[in-house]
Amino acid sequence: MPLFCPDNSETLSGCFRNQCPDTAEIRSSSSDLFDDGILYESTNVFDQNPKTAWVPESRDKNGIEEWLDIIFYPKRIINSLQIINGYAKSETIYRANNRVKRLKITFDDGSSIEEELKDGQMGFQKIKFINAKKIGHLRILIEEVYLGSKYHDTCISEISFQ
Repeated sequence: MPLFCPDNSETLSGCFRNQCPDTAEIRSSSSDLFDDGILYESTNVFDQNPKTAWVPESRDKNGIEEWLDIIFYPKRIINSLQIINGYAKSETIYRANNRVKRLKITFDDGSSIEEELKDGQMGFQKIKFINAKKIGHLRILIEEVYLGSKYHDTCISEISFQ
């Protein structure tokens, strides 16, 4: 089941953009970065636009220990998570900002997996689960980052599920 609703209906507050109101909710560990008139909000990871990104406002830790909680309404069966790591707006911006090196995904049944992401890959990276899971809630925790050449903001451009 795709995460996005085919009708691109308007949403209620707290739900993803371009989502049916009962599909999912996203929460983050810190406020979203606001810089030069641009809000790098957590919902950007679901806007189907890799030229936007979620950037947590984490000035002291390079984004380490920041997290996204995703709550599904209703629970859904998921086989994998796909992620566009970093700020994929351009190669220059991608390299200038931090990217996630290692993340931990914790599921509502208490199980978790850790995954190391490749650096330099601006397209989707797939994290396949050993078994399909019926999920109501999961947390994506940033454990380690690749440092950017200019900025110390850690970015994630897109996330999707299959």
